[in-house]
Amino acid sequence: MRQQDPKYTRKYGYRRITDVLHDYGFKINHKWGLRITREHDWLCRAFNHQKLKYNSYKGTVGPIAPNRLKRRFKTSATLPEAGRRC
Repeated sequence: MRQQDPKYTRKYGYRRITDVLHDYGFKINHKWGLRITREHDWLCRAFNHQKLKYNSYKGTVGPIAPNRLKRRFKTSATLPEAGRRC
């Protein structure tokens, strides 16, 4: 298929390859289309969202307000000791 038409490069996913093979008259399902693209290393990597992880971190945004209430944001005790009230 790639020898006949050079446009079948990595931008074609297994679904489009399956549709093209259907147009050529092959009776295959999506599993065979995926298998063919994996064997020939034709899988489209442009739309693989599994590796993208959401990250909302924007860095330091705006000025840091002064500590007017004199709150203690750092502690020398460990977490179980700091949370215990006796």
